[in-house]
Amino acid sequence: MNRKVNPERQLAELGIFVHGILTALHILGLAYNLKRRNWFDCTMHSAAAAYDVYAVGKHMRQVQALAFDAVPIQAFDAVPIQADDAMLFI
Repeated sequence: MNRKVNPERQLAELGIFVHGILTALHILGLAYNLKRRNWFDCTMHSAAAAYDVYAVGKHMRQVQALAFDAVPIQAFDAVPIQADDAMLFI
């Protein structure tokens, strides 16, 4: 099966992996420094982990947008949802 490879999506997936690993390592450093009562390093590790969590979310949104080839909503027919149709999505 031939599948079209999107290099931009692969790069975003790599970003998810890298930032996920960095988040785990910063949490590990945070735990170590909490045990040692090194408050400055705890603050730095928690700030870096928070940024990495933000970056993972940003990359995930990018992958989701690329998964659907970023089709604009205007390309679909605007059909109002009937009450019976709404029950299908619950």
